[in-house]
Amino acid sequence: MAFELFEGSEEDVPLVAEIFVAAMSKDLQWQSLMRDVKFEDWLAWQVEYFKLRWKLPDKRLFFARETATGKVVGYTILGLPGNFSKEQIDASSGVPPMPEGVNQVILKAMVALIGISKEHGYDSTKHYHRKGIAVLPEYQRRGIARMLSERLNEIVDEEGGATYVVTMPVSSQLFATQEFEIVGIRSMDMTEFGGAPSDGNNYVMLRKPHGNTNASLES
Repeated sequence: MAFELFEGSEEDVPLVAEIFVAAMSKDLQWQSLMRDVKFEDWLAWQVEYFKLRWKLPDKRLFFARETATGKVVGYTILGLPGNFSKEQIDASSGVPPMPEGVNQVILKAMVALIGISKEHGYDSTKHYHRKGIAVLPEYQRRGIARMLSERLNEIVDEEGGATYVVTMPVSSQLFATQEFEIVGIRSMDMTEFGGAPSDGNNYVMLRKPHGNTNASLES
C-alpha cells in the first residue's frame, strides 16, 4: 500500500483526536490513565484538549493518507519557534476538566512531565518541538511514522534548526534512527499497572541542527 502526506489545519482537530485515542489506547501509560474512562468521554476530552492547544499559532500539522482508499491513518505536529505574548500562552495552557474515572496517580505523574524539555535547554523562541506523532494501530509498522517524522525533519533542516521531543520508549527508537539523542529522562512507576520499569521512562531527545549551518542551538 502507498501513502501520501498532506498538511492539515485547526479544523482537523477532531480527526487528530480520533487518531490519537485509537493509537494511545494501546499504550500502557495512556491506557492506565484512561482505563476507567468511557471511550466517548476520553475522545470528547481529547478534542477539547487539542482545541485549547491550537489557540497558540505555533503549529504545523501533517497527515498520512492511504492513497488507494483515501483513509487518513496517522498524523504528526511540529511546534514552531516564535515570540508569543503572555496572553496567547496563557490562553492555550492548562487542560480541560478531566473526564470521570481518570487515574489520579498516573495523571499526577504525567502532569510532572509538562515543561521538562526546558530543563534540558529547550527555548520556545529558538527551537522546534515535536507535539506528537500517532498512527492507527492497524497501520503501524508500515513506515508511516517514519515518513511523517522525516517530513518534519525536512522542514527544520531548511532553517538549520534544532528539534526537541519528549517521547516514550517505543517512539524513542524511531527518533534515534533520525539522529535524535537522549538528553534527559523522567520516569514514572508503571510496574503496578503491569509494565516493566522501563515502560515508565519518558525521554527528552534533541536533534541538533542540520542543513543550514548558519543556524545553531544558540542562534
